[in-house]
Amino acid sequence: MLGSNLWSKRPKLWFVAVLTIFLVVLFTHVAGKKTSSSLASSSVHNHAATRNSEQNANQSGRKLSWISHVLSEKLSNFRPRSRTNHLCNQQSDLYEESLRNFTLWAVQMKEASTSAESLPGMLVGQRFHIGHYDECIAIRTSAVAGRFCLANIKFWPTQEAYPEFYTNPLESLEASPDSNAWDNFKVSKKWFRLDRNDLIWSLCVPASCSRQDVEESLNVTFADVETKHGIIVKIQMHDNVCTSSIDEAPLPTETKALLYVLIFLSIFCFMATLYHLASWNIIHILDDKGFLLHKILMGFSMTKNFDSLTGAANKDKNMNILDSLKFYSAVQVMVKHRMVTLLVVLLYNPSFHESMMKTDELIFVPTLIVDTFFVVSGFLTFVICYEPLKKYGLKIFPLMVFDRWLRLMPAYVTFIAMTIFIFPYMSSGPAWKFITEPIADSCRREWWINLLGVNNQVTPVEPFDFVPPCGPHTWYLACDLQLFPVGLLIVYMFTRNHSSGLKFGLAALAMTVAIPFYVIYKNRYDAVGIADPRRYVEGFNITHFFWVYVKAYMRAGPYVLSILSAFLLMKIRENRWTLSVAWRWVILLAAIVIGQGSQYYGAVFYDKTRQYDVIENALFGALHRTLWSLIICSLIVIQQAWGFGGKIDELLTHQIYVPLGRLTYLVYLFHPVWQVTTMASGRTILFLSVWQLIWLLAGDTMVVFMGSLWLYFIIEAPANKFRAAMMSKLTGKGQPAVKEEQQATKKLD
Repeated sequence: MLGSNLWSKRPKLWFVAVLTIFLVVLFTHVAGKKTSSSLASSSVHNHAATRNSEQNANQSGRKLSWISHVLSEKLSNFRPRSRTNHLCNQQSDLYEESLRNFTLWAVQMKEASTSAESLPGMLVGQRFHIGHYDECIAIRTSAVAGRFCLANIKFWPTQEAYPEFYTNPLESLEASPDSNAWDNFKVSKKWFRLDRNDLIWSLCVPASCSRQDVEESLNVTFADVETKHGIIVKIQMHDNVCTSSIDEAPLPTETKALLYVLIFLSIFCFMATLYHLASWNIIHILDDKGFLLHKILMGFSMTKNFDSLTGAANKDKNMNILDSLKFYSAVQVMVKHRMVTLLVVLLYNPSFHESMMKTDELIFVPTLIVDTFFVVSGFLTFVICYEPLKKYGLKIFPLMVFDRWLRLMPAYVTFIAMTIFIFPYMSSGPAWKFITEPIADSCRREWWINLLGVNNQVTPVEPFDFVPPCGPHTWYLACDLQLFPVGLLIVYMFTRNHSSGLKFGLAALAMTVAIPFYVIYKNRYDAVGIADPRRYVEGFNITHFFWVYVKAYMRAGPYVLSILSAFLLMKIRENRWTLSVAWRWVILLAAIVIGQGSQYYGAVFYDKTRQYDVIENALFGALHRTLWSLIICSLIVIQQAWGFGGKIDELLTHQIYVPLGRLTYLVYLFHPVWQVTTMASGRTILFLSVWQLIWLLAGDTMVVFMGSLWLYFIIEAPANKFRAAMMSKLTGKGQPAVKEEQQATKKLD
């Protein structure tokens, strides 16, 4: 009975279940159709709205196309035409006909140019869009050859087409994802953001067409884009941006001669070392004989010169801190200069550079690394020159100045000669001639200005339109040569009377503050040279660099302060003053707070919305370098007077710093050659990351120091020995003043 009742109810349960499933499916189907209908209706509505918007824009005259579409339209079938160069026109016609027939060289010429279909990375700052340089250069038939050209294309929408572009600048690095794509080309308030509307485009054209022909043809091609597409396009092609194999010439005689000299010196240096090793047991006898050939060979002996380099020798190990400071500063200079070269290299992701500068913004505020060299140089000027000046007075003054200049010349002359005769032929690439030849030309014209040590006083008439100077980084050598006589005068005053010398030194320090203040105040200069990456792309075009950064009277503060610090160290040792370890750290930390803390204020000068204050700029520009130098001066004085104890002293004064520090002059002089060579010879886009950056910097350090060691063996070390012998001959052999002077200047670099 019970089972019968259950069975009788079961059909009702099945009916309910089936009905429920049917209703769910029916509801889902109806809802889906409704949703699809709604979406379709919405899509149609949006499409209609977009169409109406475009129609309204066209009716109102606001026609605006996307830049990559315009470039594709204009450049996909670009053929240069000339009004005067008929051969260019003939080869362009031949190129077009051969391309239709799929002739290999014509297709290669087409494929070697930048693809006009899209611009990957443009919106994130990728500036270089390079085709295939070597494929283009390799084209050479009986009828035509290839020429690879780089065109600088700048663009922005017209006021009528997109007025919003000219309203507020970007507040951040990138525009909002939902905003108009053209907004990403706006100027940003962030000083470290690269312009997005500045492109480098490559073209492979017949070699008979000149740079002027290509530039003229491009301007004609883009002449109507403003009216048809609402975009303003400016095209510029600099000299030396078009390269062809037909332009290649054999190495000049001067280049071959210089290469032969360097090879000969290298072989002679090797043979002299073998001679030294072979005569090891009788070397003292040969030294006593004084044969001229023996002296020359020993001057080139790598064994002997390496002993001098490693300095087996500093009697006062605490002096090693000066070498350690020079080494670390040289590495930091290479790092900063590598970062600058990366701004003009073919970067895949310039946004990495921007994000790094954003993260470490305060590090990029003032450029203070070179001031460490001024501190070390001033300190050595006092420590080493005090005794000779005390014994012989002003009569040794001209000799020391001349010997200081002579000390720098062999490596300096080699650098300038290599820049003129070897540097332009070291490599090749799309931008190789554009970067290297102007520098070489400057050295051909201005070599004598550099050798006289006054190149930091030469300022272009138009700072924003000039040819790069010969060795832009050598301004430091000019400053050092100009500050050296001033330093000797201060040291001389100390040798006459400590009290009057201190007063004179403090007065000189006050002048190093007053002069920069007056210069900045009078001319309304910026307190710091803003490290604007957009300006580095165009070169050293910052007024601050020429009128403030490189002038000796604007950089004298750290130099004079270090001389006063060296005098303080001498008084500490004379009076045997003591200081507890705790107070040593307190003084150093106080110097760090004052020196480094004052630099953070410089960040305010990067705020573009901030109104210029001449007093604020003059005060910061006059004081910030001297205040920062308090850190280095405190570190040197405390270390040499008492030390910090334990592992810290070992870290600061390790013997390994002696050879590394003594190579820093050559490192500083020649490192840009390597960095520019690796940058300017690039063919492909470089992806930048932390690990890639570490790899580049490790390569810079290893290659530059090894190259500097080679130049030390064949140029600097032999020249130093011959200079010492020559000075002895000129001033009279055996004069005690000569030996004092040579000891006083041999370590100054």
